Amino acid sequence: MNKLSKIGKLLAFIGVGVIAFGIVLMIKDDGGTFTALAMPFIFIGLLVIMASILFLRNLSKKAFHTNNFIVLFMLLAFNTIALFGAEFSGGAEPYTLFATGVSFVFWGIFYFVQFARPNRIWRISWFFIMLLFLFFWETGLGTLVGLLFFN
Repeated sequence: MNKLSKIGKLLAFIGVGVIAFGIVLMIKDDGGTFTALAMPFIFIGLLVIMASILFLRNLSKKAFHTNNFIVLFMLLAFNTIALFGAEFSGGAEPYTLFATGVSFVFWGIFYFVQFARPNRIWRISWFFIMLLFLFFWETGLGTLVGLLFFN
């Protein structure tokens, strides 16, 4: 077993542990501040597992597909929670629906751009650009753009 495989397995083990800790926090939720950290722990654990996949799979095409679908599932979870919270706080506004819906369009665009060339550097670069863009989109940029269109 080479050194990169060992690092990948160690990262996978750490990622699963962080996700398990987040799940335990969700199960034992009493509404406190500490238990509000459950979702970030789960998302960080998924990011660590994504890094482990890159080490274990030796950057094959399958590793990029796996990581992209992990990002898609994270996007589904985050958008579902956001829409659920918006409905409970007085109704989802059109700009909220716009921001959550268009995030899937952007994921699809970045997914296909990554596989436009068979170059690994190209895929890694566009994968990280996708992560950064979706992070900023989900943390407020999407809502600001939605407000420009719907106000």
